[in-house]
Amino acid sequence: MVRTYCGHLQKKKKKKFSLRENLVCEREKLFFIIILTFLWSFSLGTLYHVAIRVLPALASTTIYITIIAQKFLVLQKVDTGLFAENRPLARPTLGACFYSPSLG
Repeated sequence: MVRTYCGHLQKKKKKKFSLRENLVCEREKLFFIIILTFLWSFSLGTLYHVAIRVLPALASTTIYITIIAQKFLVLQKVDTGLFAENRPLARPTLGACFYSPSLG
């Protein structure tokens, strides 16, 4: 229901589209479909790029970081003397510097 200019209520008439308006609607629909298709293909391309390029690079980077971390931990264990076969040599103390076998 729509109010007329003088205030009476009357049923809203169905608007008949002209051929020109129909063409405009079809053009808008076509434009919308083209945009959706472009976005869909772009998202697929992005997924393909991520799957083919980014994930393997990320995996190899993770592997390299793991290897480096393991080597660092092994070196750290060697430095602190946690491995019996790789204990650091005993360092001479200050008193040993003054001791000489020739002094007897």
